[in-house]
Amino acid sequence: MIYHKLRDGVDNQYFLDQIKQTKGKVLEVGVGTGRFFIDALSRDADIYGFDISRSMLDVLKTKLNKTQQDRVSVQNIIEFQFEWDEDNGKRTEIWKSPLRFFFRYELEHLIERTEFKSYQIFGDYKGNELGSDSKEFVVVCRR
Repeated sequence: MIYHKLRDGVDNQYFLDQIKQTKGKVLEVGVGTGRFFIDALSRDADIYGFDISRSMLDVLKTKLNKTQQDRVSVQNIIEFQFEWDEDNGKRTEIWKSPLRFFFRYELEHLIERTEFKSYQIFGDYKGNELGSDSKEFVVVCRR
């Protein structure tokens, strides 16, 4: 409840707009009780999520119908598995992501060496330029 009051006005519309623009699957890491997830599903997004907290996911699952509950799972961001349907069957990828802070130019250097087609870096959820007085560090990568 406190998190919703602190964050909803800051980033809710931004993420819902990003999800709306996505033509493929969306993975919400740290899905929690479904702050974005429920709205995205109601807008027909092909969204999946995971969270390390089983109790948070239990709350989320009460908001989902039975056919939607397999879209969320208990997993850790350090190493997680994502499985989805493709034309030729199921596809599974295992991702490992060590958590640490990145400097802007270090992150740009790493992103440029991936298969992402484009990326943008913003200083807030309104799309303003990243600067020394920015309160947020938002990175959007597209495949």
